[in-house]
Amino acid sequence: MQEIISLMQTLKLFRNLSYTDLEEIASHCKVSIFETGQMILAQGVPPGDFYIICEGSAEVVLDNKNRENIPIALLGPGEYFGEMSLLTGELTSAAIIAVERCRILAVSKTGFDRMLDLLPELSHNLLQTLSLRLKKVNLGVWEARNKELALIMLIQDEKKSRYGEIVGKSKEVKKIKEDLKRWSSTDELLHLIGEKGTGKELTARAVHNFSRRREKPFFSVECGNMNAEELEEKLFGQFGYLELAKGGTLLLKEIELLNPATLKRLIDYVGHPLADIRLITTSREDICRKAAGEELEKLFAVTVKFTPLRQRKRDIPELIQYFTGRFAKKYNKQVPSISKDAIEKLISYDYYQGNVAELEDALERAFLLAEEGVISSEHIFLGAVAGKTGPAVNLLRFKPLMDAIQKKNYPAYFQAAVTVIFLSLIAICLFGPEDHKQNPGTLLAWSLGWPSFVFSTAIFGRIACSVCPMSNIAMIFQKYFSFSRPIPLFIKKYDYLIITFLFVLIFWIEEITDMRRSPFATGVLFLSILSGAVAAAVFFPRQTWCRHLCPLGGMFGVCSMASPVELRSNTELCLSKCTTHNCYKGSERDSGCPLFQHAPFIDNNQDCKLCLKCVRNCPNGSIQLNLRPPAREIWEVSRVRRSMVVFVAVLLAILFPLSVFDRLRESMAHLQWLGQFTFFYWLSVLAAVGLTWLFVGTKFDEERFLPRIRAFYSFVPLLAGAHAAYQAKFLPIVPELSFKIISGTQSAELMEVSVLNLLVLAFLSTGLAISLFCAWRITKTSITSKFFLMKQTAALLTGFSLIVYIYLRKG
Repeated sequence: MQEIISLMQTLKLFRNLSYTDLEEIASHCKVSIFETGQMILAQGVPPGDFYIICEGSAEVVLDNKNRENIPIALLGPGEYFGEMSLLTGELTSAAIIAVERCRILAVSKTGFDRMLDLLPELSHNLLQTLSLRLKKVNLGVWEARNKELALIMLIQDEKKSRYGEIVGKSKEVKKIKEDLKRWSSTDELLHLIGEKGTGKELTARAVHNFSRRREKPFFSVECGNMNAEELEEKLFGQFGYLELAKGGTLLLKEIELLNPATLKRLIDYVGHPLADIRLITTSREDICRKAAGEELEKLFAVTVKFTPLRQRKRDIPELIQYFTGRFAKKYNKQVPSISKDAIEKLISYDYYQGNVAELEDALERAFLLAEEGVISSEHIFLGAVAGKTGPAVNLLRFKPLMDAIQKKNYPAYFQAAVTVIFLSLIAICLFGPEDHKQNPGTLLAWSLGWPSFVFSTAIFGRIACSVCPMSNIAMIFQKYFSFSRPIPLFIKKYDYLIITFLFVLIFWIEEITDMRRSPFATGVLFLSILSGAVAAAVFFPRQTWCRHLCPLGGMFGVCSMASPVELRSNTELCLSKCTTHNCYKGSERDSGCPLFQHAPFIDNNQDCKLCLKCVRNCPNGSIQLNLRPPAREIWEVSRVRRSMVVFVAVLLAILFPLSVFDRLRESMAHLQWLGQFTFFYWLSVLAAVGLTWLFVGTKFDEERFLPRIRAFYSFVPLLAGAHAAYQAKFLPIVPELSFKIISGTQSAELMEVSVLNLLVLAFLSTGLAISLFCAWRITKTSITSKFFLMKQTAALLTGFSLIVYIYLRKG
């Protein structure tokens, strides 16, 4: 007791009390010690004691419910707290935390009431203290509000620079520019209608920036990002968007997602005389007719419809110029030049994903990928990034495989070994025995090499291309002799026709020269293809031959679509973390993608040769080597080179003359056989090309033709099976193998069964089953009818029956 009285005598608050009065109050007091950072009094608790700081200091803080403490005031020796809740009976309005070691005198409610009786001046002091603290709080709130407004304006300035200007010369854009002044001069409710990326928000910001409200906040709210209850709170709450945007403009995007009750409340709020706010709304479709009631139609009194970019393509060149200038300033680089084929690619695309925003994203990506200040078509990646596919097992999770790839054991060692074998094979063919039966080169090339490559492609994708000796030798030449000229436009535009022609030409030459029986001709063929690969590597960048010219790569690419192996990327990781684009550009560890691919946009196997350079280059580990259901990409494919359906049709067509005339070679005179085979072979090629043009024309990239493109590609598994069956007869020993089975019901008979025929049936049946499944899945993923499925099934079954008949018929 005496200690408390002595402590009270040191405090100015108790200086006028007698010893007897001090004793009375001391009986209701206690002394407590609080260490630095310790909570003395919590916020939101019932009234407790009256606290006086004897030694040390404490801080008054507010808890804003987000676990963030906002400092209000600092209290020192002789100052007190807790009186407000004692006087009002309310919960404590703030928390008190020890800034340093504090000695606190706590007076109970009874003691506090007695103090008010004994110290009349205490009431006056309490009133004065409360007034000062209220003033501090008001100043703090005002300062916080000013900071918040300054932050809002800073954000708006950043967004202004991000959104830029309204660019274009089309009549639609000119009309919007003309109407901006009229829209900005009033506070009318404005409703903007159009697809994503057509410029609705850009126009809303322009209206705000030209209006009298330009110095006030502009808020853009995505209605689709919140549920109804959350949106109500964030719109109409105490610190909601409507309150924060006072004096400025509020843009509500996708207003069609709001319920009628919220719309009605919104109209009432904006229509109130004291509501100082401009409301602009957007929707992706015209919802005026859907709005129920005359009051809701007020929102749509002034409506503006925005034209999609695909319907005003004359704006694209000006947009390209504008965006490249912005990116040059943003990244502190020179404005790049745009090649003719890049402009053509950008203009021909329809931008269904995001209109101008999609064009901007594609150009920024191209700007970062471009080399030597020139943006070419290889740098342009359009369409949505490859999304998540179905179930798959990432083979790169197996550490031994990943280690081998990172150490370049694969494909470097395998490619070196195959290159040595390839060069030896050419030497043996050119300088070895002329008799093909005595020359091991023909056996290695036609009975082992080519069939193995065809079989491996159907199972592992373009793995044969990853160890290709021709590309390896070509890259060695490129390392020392490289002109790196731009790829000619006609090669990029018509590569599918070049690949198709070279493939059918080589196949025709093989047949008419009976190349499998001529080692020298085989060696010359390999040297010719190698020369083409080397010439392309010397004159053009990367592996242009493999991407645009190689006929073998064309076949492997098409057949790899049926493979259960795929290389894909984790697109979410790519978009959120990638800043280097090493998968395309390369890094210190390895060169960039040889086929000009950007990992997030790979959604098919055609243009991926499984070199796995991207695995080594990616700093985020987003690349995946998946084991998947076979041919899955056929019914999901979007960005694949659609023009290669011509190659698919031709590959199917040439099977018939190849198979038929192969059996007639021995029974016909050579010149007669040569003439008839050549006629029907090239007639089949022309018929296949004509059929493709009939169904697709040259409109490969139009979305309305996507179901037809997928329909053509559904033949790929059957095609792969048919070519595997054709190559099976060239395998060593297999054509001579057979076994006998017991046949007959009444008397046992022995029937000889050819192993080759069984292998042919197995390849064809497997291909047919996967093709039929693809056709069925296409009807599930595309807006196609059951009639389409019936037609596709009939076509597949007809093709299967013809191939089986030709392959298995006798004589």
